[in-house]
Amino acid sequence: MTQDPEKVFLIDGSAFLYRAFHAIQSLSTAQGHPTNATFGVTRILMKLIREKNPVYAAVFFDVKGLTFRHELYEDYKANRPPMPDELAAQIPDVRRMITALNIPIVQKMGYEADDLVGTFARMAKEQGFDVVMVTGDKDFIQLITDHCILWDPMKDTVMDRAAVRADMDIEPDQFIDVLGLAGDTSDNIPGVSGVGIKTAVKLVAEFGSIDGLYQNLDQVAKKKKLYQNLSTSRDTVLLSRDLATIDQHVKVKETIEDFKLKPFDNKQAFALFQELEFKTLAQEFAQKADASKKV
Repeated sequence: MTQDPEKVFLIDGSAFLYRAFHAIQSLSTAQGHPTNATFGVTRILMKLIREKNPVYAAVFFDVKGLTFRHELYEDYKANRPPMPDELAAQIPDVRRMITALNIPIVQKMGYEADDLVGTFARMAKEQGFDVVMVTGDKDFIQLITDHCILWDPMKDTVMDRAAVRADMDIEPDQFIDVLGLAGDTSDNIPGVSGVGIKTAVKLVAEFGSIDGLYQNLDQVAKKKKLYQNLSTSRDTVLLSRDLATIDQHVKVKETIEDFKLKPFDNKQAFALFQELEFKTLAQEFAQKADASKKV
């Protein structure tokens, strides 16, 4: 497979950790050490490497602790339960696996993986690269452009600007206003009571933005409940929009060139996959490790 040196793959590691953990049940070593999240994330990264053959890629993680969004709204993500112990036990394994595959890991205190992906997406586009955001998180729709798309390897779906227009009749950057109106229960972003994604999309498609909606609020007066909820929620909507906006200007020390991939550490990968009892992968990397010894 040929490589595309003008494409950068930015992987939402935090989101895939949880998705893999919940998608794969009851997987562990003979000693009882859980491996379901590690196996799921490994499978995602191997799919990326085998199908896309990337030249540039990086994995992004959240850092435990408060972010700048908590300064805006102290109840941000307040409804999130703590990470399950079985998932927390796999974090070191996931990081060891990514290190063995020689994919850079990026994180920064006070910011989420979303903000780092957004920042490097902007940087990459400014340097003439096309960007593939590897995630299934709908929040990233706001970053889609002619040179930045979203690929969900778990569903094997691609979303680009044309798809957003076709699905919602809005531009991708208008999705921030959709989230401001609808909120996000998983992040405890309030939005407007009674307004879900579908209603928010219709309002943004009709009025263009939150500002346009409130400048013409009398036009929804016939829908009394909606009108009342919107009328009493303007400050909340503006706050929710701020909370949902991905920061694309985080100060970072890494550059796009730091994401240029190096060959796998076959020996390290083999040892880890053998330890975790990923038999097929262990066999594959055993052969690669043997081949590397003969060179």
